[in-house]
Amino acid sequence: MARRPAARAPGGIEARSRRTGNPLLGAALLQMRRRSGWTQGRLELATRLSRGSLSLYETGKRPIARPLLDRLANSMGLSIEDVDRTLAALAGISAAEVQPPSSPASLLPHEHRSVEAAAERAARRAAEIVRRGVGTRLIEARLRSERNEAANLWEELRRLPTFRECLSRIHSDSRFRSWALCERLCEKSVSAAHHDVPASQGLARLALKIAERVPGGDSWQCRIQGYAWAFVANSLRVGGNIGAAGLAMHRSSELWVAGAPIAAAPLDGSRVLSLKSSLAKSHRRYHESKALLCAAMLEVDRPAELLQLHLNLAGVLNLEGSYQEAISVAWARSRTRCGALSGHRPWFLELGRPLDALRIRWLWALYAAAEGRLSTSETIAQLREIQQEFERRNVEFDTKAADQDIAELRRLGCCNDRSWV
Repeated sequence: MARRPAARAPGGIEARSRRTGNPLLGAALLQMRRRSGWTQGRLELATRLSRGSLSLYETGKRPIARPLLDRLANSMGLSIEDVDRTLAALAGISAAEVQPPSSPASLLPHEHRSVEAAAERAARRAAEIVRRGVGTRLIEARLRSERNEAANLWEELRRLPTFRECLSRIHSDSRFRSWALCERLCEKSVSAAHHDVPASQGLARLALKIAERVPGGDSWQCRIQGYAWAFVANSLRVGGNIGAAGLAMHRSSELWVAGAPIAAAPLDGSRVLSLKSSLAKSHRRYHESKALLCAAMLEVDRPAELLQLHLNLAGVLNLEGSYQEAISVAWARSRTRCGALSGHRPWFLELGRPLDALRIRWLWALYAAAEGRLSTSETIAQLREIQQEFERRNVEFDTKAADQDIAELRRLGCCNDRSWV
């Protein structure tokens, strides 16, 4: 029976490598294989070259051509640039060892090796910096693209006439299983809470349905569902269902913490903290509410959102009875960040947040009363008007809080008496 020929590299590269070769190529193969953690046996299986041939190449007993070296490097997941860097490093060390220093000012062999080692470390660090920078820019560009696409999906969704049809579209069309669309619906829920509580609750429920279908790992799914549950809790709170809101927020906290390993998630953690603060305020846990707002401020660097958090903090201080501090937070702090005091009232109206404008009027009336610029009857009349507007908008908590302030003013009997400030 005729002997079976030994397996050869495809294309006759092994045959050509016997005719020519650089002695450094074999050393480069050995160094790259060891650095990559590959054994000769594993490389044999990946390339169909025998282990004996690989050993001859690495020891320099058989010359290896550059095309074959590139093919072997590619099998180990290395690029041609990796081969070039390895050869350059070996060439530098080899030249330093073979050639004696030409003068005392020349590098000695061991000094040359130190230089090459330092250069290799610097190259690795530079490559890592480039990878991080380019990777970050690519991620940011993709997130912007997904948010832009979510805006288009929202336009499609809002044209559907009923909540049931919206749910059906989310179930049937995979495009709507988007984290960015979930994020957008959450924000739309908050905006709707200022004028339409049922719409706010419907949008929050849709966001949660999307969050439950967003693809990804377990940690990411916990994170986005925890985010959506916080907005469900907020929609229940503005509707006056404080008990259900507390249960929903507890579920949000559980899921948000379970997804904590996702450190670079695109979701804004300060939004969750702010919503928790609002619920704590509704339960009259003012100290907890203030602490949550302060924690949210540490995560925010955008002036508009920071000013909103300051206004929320002023509202908590007002309910707590710290009127002077509430005025300081609402006006003095926000003035240093956003300009003159006179520009604040239209600023909130431009954002489409009429409830915030009402709360500013509320604080402004108390401030004017403390300064003696409004009488008891004038202050009560303004607060009564604000309270009626809260009541018309079904904002139960603020309605009751305004009623308490009116009762307190009546008890004191005179706004010019500053003992209540």
